[in-house]
Amino acid sequence: HRPSSPALDFRMLRHFSTFEYANPSQETLSSIFGSIVEGAVSKLSSSVRGLGVQIVNATLEIVADLRDTLKGGGATSAMQFDGHSVSRILDGLFRLEPSEVLYPESLLRAWSHNVLREFSDPLPAADDRLLLE
Repeated sequence: HRPSSPALDFRMLRHFSTFEYANPSQETLSSIFGSIVEGAVSKLSSSVRGLGVQIVNATLEIVADLRDTLKGGGATSAMQFDGHSVSRILDGLFRLEPSEVLYPESLLRAWSHNVLREFSDPLPAADDRLLLE
């Protein structure tokens, strides 16, 4: 226990289960989300199909950069950018109709919109939001 937290009695602790897990690596997340996105973009035009893995990797890089950049403290230190953020961004892309995504530019525009909405909206400071633009 931490010095500032009160010690819990073992009689109390025996009523609870403790679970620990390791955060998945960048490669694992890329493999998982890459497979999902590849399946989703397979229904789109041939000019867009090759962008799936690139979009996943770019999204994961943004998550890692934000986590490192905003680590400093203050209100932004409580922000959680993780696999859930990535899944929400990609979910927005899955909702696109094939007729809306005929060219790579249209898919990238939708992706950048989702990235800005997911990551900049919860940031309290205008300076932090400028990092994404």
